[in-house]
Amino acid sequence: MKREIKFRTIADGELLYSDECENLSEYFEHTHLPVYLQMQSTGMKDKNGKEIYEGDCILCKYESIDPTEVETYIGSVRFQHAAFLFCGKGEDEFHPLGDLKTEEMEIIGNIHFNPELINA
Repeated sequence: MKREIKFRTIADGELLYSDECENLSEYFEHTHLPVYLQMQSTGMKDKNGKEIYEGDCILCKYESIDPTEVETYIGSVRFQHAAFLFCGKGEDEFHPLGDLKTEEMEIIGNIHFNPELINA
């Protein structure tokens, strides 16, 4: 499976997306930012069709052990252990992002502009 590699970063308080540039080389030449501020696209979209990037805060609903109950979680997207992960507030609370249903995920912010979503 082939997908386009996309990045975004924060420049002058705004999000800058690599697909707004001619090519990735131009994007990286103009950003000159540390690697930790470069956020890669997961290649997935949330229930509203918005592309999911590292650092996004996600509201996720999924069935608990009891299929009649739906649990809601807020977490962030990280790239760790060679995979994109949905990381909850707890230290051990993480799931491979690909295991979650995109129709149950909604981007509600990101960790750089809305840290209170994760730190609450």
